[in-house]
Amino acid sequence: APGRGAEADPLDDAAWSRLVRNTARAAEITRAAGFEPTFHHHAGTFVESPEEIDRFLDQVDVGLTLDTGHLVIAGGDPLAAISRWGSRITHLHLKDVDAAELRRVLAAGGGMREVWSSGAFVAFGRGDVDLASVMTAIEAQGYDGWVVVEQDVLNAPDADIRRFRAERTEDQRVNREALRAWA
Repeated sequence: APGRGAEADPLDDAAWSRLVRNTARAAEITRAAGFEPTFHHHAGTFVESPEEIDRFLDQVDVGLTLDTGHLVIAGGDPLAAISRWGSRITHLHLKDVDAAELRRVLAAGGGMREVWSSGAFVAFGRGDVDLASVMTAIEAQGYDGWVVVEQDVLNAPDADIRRFRAERTEDQRVNREALRAWA
């Protein structure tokens, strides 16, 4: 379940070792092909919480795709993450999160599908992640890579697709305005 944290259903030592070994092997193959590997932590997986990300990065030589939204779901703080892992961040997924909606979904036992369809991921500035400070902090670390704007949403099966499309179009307009303000 998303937001489960490091204490709920962690990998046992053997499974964790296999994860580390297989990731190291994948990184080696990736580098041999001329690419630099990066790891994307994700809510609802075995590398979700800040503690799990720390453990993983301590054992595997790969960059980190920092995902602000998935980090918040896992109980992390994007600014603390940039401070802690700044030199390892090679890719950035920028999301804003409505924390009250997220808490409601998680308290009801919802999974990622419910998080996506609930509207917990919102347009920039409409949630609780201080994205302007995230951008300032990542720049201060010397980051000059890609910033991927993400707003994970699912429409309900019975949703009015025209309304859904209009709402997402407006969200992306808001997101672009925020990006221009940070440029």
